Amino acid sequence: VVIDPQNDFCAEGGIFARSGKDMRAFSAAIAACARLVDGARAAGVRVIFIQNQKLPDGRSTSPAWLRFM
Repeated sequence: VVIDPQNDFCAEGGIFARSGKDMRAFSAAIAACARLVDGARAAGVRVIFIQNQKLPDGRSTSPAWLRFM
């Protein structure tokens, strides 16, 4: 199961990068995740991606997440 590898967290121009987070480790993490997914598929393992969704106007944003950001 690959959980929510979205641009906001991993890409230059995403919310982490725009908020000043150090993005240097993400390219290696993305490459490792891709190798893991490729290896799993080659071994016949079903790969499942889970995607996080948000409600409009921040209605699904938790107080903990707001503090983190």
